[in-house]
Amino acid sequence: MKGAPHKSFGWRLTLGSERLALLASLYFAVVSCRLVWQVAMAGQVDGGSSHFVFGTLLLSVLTCTHLCVLCLLLTRRTAHLLLTILLVASAVAAYFMQAYGIYLDPGMIRNVLHSEPTEAADLLGLQLLCSVLPEEMLPVLLLWAVRIQVRPLFRATVIRLGTFTLSLCLLLLSVMLGYQDFATLARNHKEVRYLLAHENFLYSLARVLSTGAATAPGALLPVGGDARRGDGWKQPRKPVLLMIVVGETARSVN
Repeated sequence: MKGAPHKSFGWRLTLGSERLALLASLYFAVVSCRLVWQVAMAGQVDGGSSHFVFGTLLLSVLTCTHLCVLCLLLTRRTAHLLLTILLVASAVAAYFMQAYGIYLDPGMIRNVLHSEPTEAADLLGLQLLCSVLPEEMLPVLLLWAVRIQVRPLFRATVIRLGTFTLSLCLLLLSVMLGYQDFATLARNHKEVRYLLAHENFLYSLARVLSTGAATAPGALLPVGGDARRGDGWKQPRKPVLLMIVVGETARSVN
């Protein structure tokens, strides 16, 4: 007896990896980069058409930046897993940046890698879960419902190179058209580069790993070797109190 023929789910959408990368880039640009939008649009004093034009150019820059990165990283076999990791990691990064007012620069990534399990457990709680799950559950489910289209190697290479080249040209054109506004934003808010969705922690993580996550202990050097006790130390009237102030993390809530 012959077995029943295998039937695939008809509701699954088939997309090329480049089109999937474009949709993911739009999502990263609009949702995951919300802190970039807050900083950038807050600096725009003029309303009306200029406000709309800058927002359009910023959307183009963010989308094309993500698309260029995804064109270099995505493959047909790894697209689902890699995009899932980026979606979750971007949501977690945005949560910590927004909740604690931090930037995921190389120094902060190094602190994360040096954190002890007990110290990290205090930050990984129900509040983080309630913030990340509603934001990323639907996109992840939709992502895994997409089937990646299979193409011949030559055709897939041509489409990938064309997509990367077109997105890079559009990125450069958008920057040129809004150069004055982007230059002002970069000059007044240098930290904005650390607010990008996944480029910030990918860059910071790569920089930390390339230089070594653990810093080599340096030699202990004496500080203030010329200091001398004054006359008040010879016969102190009260017990001596030594106070040490350690500034590990400075935030407005503390």
